[in-house]
Amino acid sequence: MNSLQSQSSPKSDVSDKQTLLAVLQFLKKNNLKCTEELLKKEAGVTDDDVKPQSAGQSESDVANALAAYKSSDDPTRYTDYYTDLKTFIESCLDVHKVELYLILYPVFVHMYLELVYNQHERHAMEFFHKFSGEQEYYYQDDLRQLSSVTKREHMRGNQLMDNFKASRFIIKMSRDSYNHLKRYLQENQMKPLLTIIQEHLFIDVFDGVPRNKQQITATGGGLLGEAERDANKAKVFYGLLKEPDINIPVDDDDEAPEGEDKPKKKKAKKDPLLMRKSKNDPHAPQSNRIPLPELKDQDKLEKINSFREAIKRVRIGPDQMPTVCFYSITNAHQGVTTVNVCEDSSLMSAGFADSTIRVFTLTPNKLRGMKSGDDLEIIDKDSGARNDLVRHSKTMTHSKLEKSQAESKGMASLFTKTKSVLADKVTNAETLFSYFVAEHNLSFAVTDHFTKLCKLMFSDSEIASGYSCGKTKTTQIVKRALSVENNKVVVENKPRFFVLSKLAKTLLVLPNSNADSERAFSLVKKIATELRADLNKDTLCALLSCKMNTHLHCYELKPSAVLLKNAKSATMEYNNSLK
Repeated sequence: MNSLQSQSSPKSDVSDKQTLLAVLQFLKKNNLKCTEELLKKEAGVTDDDVKPQSAGQSESDVANALAAYKSSDDPTRYTDYYTDLKTFIESCLDVHKVELYLILYPVFVHMYLELVYNQHERHAMEFFHKFSGEQEYYYQDDLRQLSSVTKREHMRGNQLMDNFKASRFIIKMSRDSYNHLKRYLQENQMKPLLTIIQEHLFIDVFDGVPRNKQQITATGGGLLGEAERDANKAKVFYGLLKEPDINIPVDDDDEAPEGEDKPKKKKAKKDPLLMRKSKNDPHAPQSNRIPLPELKDQDKLEKINSFREAIKRVRIGPDQMPTVCFYSITNAHQGVTTVNVCEDSSLMSAGFADSTIRVFTLTPNKLRGMKSGDDLEIIDKDSGARNDLVRHSKTMTHSKLEKSQAESKGMASLFTKTKSVLADKVTNAETLFSYFVAEHNLSFAVTDHFTKLCKLMFSDSEIASGYSCGKTKTTQIVKRALSVENNKVVVENKPRFFVLSKLAKTLLVLPNSNADSERAFSLVKKIATELRADLNKDTLCALLSCKMNTHLHCYELKPSAVLLKNAKSATMEYNNSLK
């Protein structure tokens, strides 16, 4: 047992010191002064021992660490050594075979690294591809990382390599299985295999029955093998730190009677809860182990309030049952949809069906209302409110908001633009053409084509280049501007307006029995004659086709057959809709 396991030696002490100095160099490089001083104090290292290393020294340290893989053995023999070891394990009894299989993975890894370090890349790749698939499934992720290390240069700075260099692979094995392995190694004298086991493996031998496959799988799969036997012997400080000392003022009893007959107050007993918290927990770490920041005033106030509530709380028991408090919202008319209470039960919010939210206070203290703009203007500048405003104006939050407001555009700029002479001319042109489209009853789709045509015909004109009155804009101009003005003109011309409404009413209420072509046209003509209305033939034709979606142009007083047919259909549809 002692011949296979590596013991502590001066060489390991030197390695530990080099590791400690490397950590100190790292802390100094990253300006972690407090941690560096604590580590120096605990390790007993002086400033003279820590000296900055040059790049050449750092590379030499890496080379010295990797020199453990230096070997002059025949690279072709590594495959034979591993195969012989595997054959020996398979020839053992089943009770020992399961435990001896644990040695195959670390031996495989370190043999591969020795081949790579000694620049036997071809033999290393053959060795890896031949035996990597035989390893346990829980090592496959590590093997994929190991496959990227194919040259000596790849071994520097590799995380997997650093883990294998820093620690030895731990294997737990029963004494009987260990004796079988020891006897095999002594009889065959395999130098590379012996070197790997002595320098890179730690076999933790225990007395007892060998473990089975299920027990080994439950604890296997670690990067560096299994956990050490004394891994859980380190003391863990799982206790809570001592609560900071806070002076809690005692509240006077406001409800006590005043006067000469006022009874004397008894000395208040200390709460056992507070007494228990003030004691030191033996399982808690030292308060100066990790210095905690000092409590802010707001944190102290919250702790004081929590302590006061703990003192005033009622001890619940069979004699003192908890009290339930119900709240009712009156005159809600079943409009309350949700209710929520804050953590300290001081506020309650209610949501209503009309999308309103109301906040109620559950304490005697009333809610504070927000000041209006007029109230803010009459604030005394010499009072404390002025000082609060001044302090707020000096904060970073106010500066950011002021800068953001200065850079952002006003709300009005999103809807209006600064007018100029050219913009007025463009607007005038767009309005005139929109009026032309409405007056001649043209399709609004014409405006999209006219905008493009206008820019082509008058390419040198600034008004044409700024002209952009499409279908949507024309519709808005006609509906919101021109229609209002046209209504005024129609109302002012009352006789003509009255004739048009009379004709439209007569035509639309015409019964189905009289809705023939000649009858409809004769009625329209008769009404126009009786009222002595100066209506031209285009007006009469437009009136007869008021229910149609097409534009008809009649050049004779007597309407065409198509016009009368459409007018008759429109009249029948209107009468059917009335029914």
